[in-house]
Amino acid sequence: MLEELFFPIEDVREDKVESLPILLRWEFGLLLGGLSAIVFYQMLTGRINMQGLLWEKNGATNYTWGRVQLLFFTFIFALIYVCKVMQHPDQLPKIPQEILTLLAGSNLVYLGQKTYNLLFRALP
Repeated sequence: MLEELFFPIEDVREDKVESLPILLRWEFGLLLGGLSAIVFYQMLTGRINMQGLLWEKNGATNYTWGRVQLLFFTFIFALIYVCKVMQHPDQLPKIPQEILTLLAGSNLVYLGQKTYNLLFRALP
């Protein structure tokens, strides 16, 4: 009797239980969107220092294309992964082998460029 007073049986309906994953999906989306907006705003206002992120470290004004493509593919991978999580929030998604191969290739291009710069550009 006391349990029915605090936890009425009528309140636990099928439609309320089924709407919980939808509510959690919206909450996750709003949280992720809000945090992304905060980080983007701080990047625009200069509170997060982005100077030199894509430039060579030797003082030249050239882009390091290895860094540009690594950043691009990492963002694409993260976007694909978040979309897969949003589609099936009850489990972690399986990452396709093609995406892992693309990400590994991107990292190899970056490391190859870095190795080339260390070995051959540092020589007088």
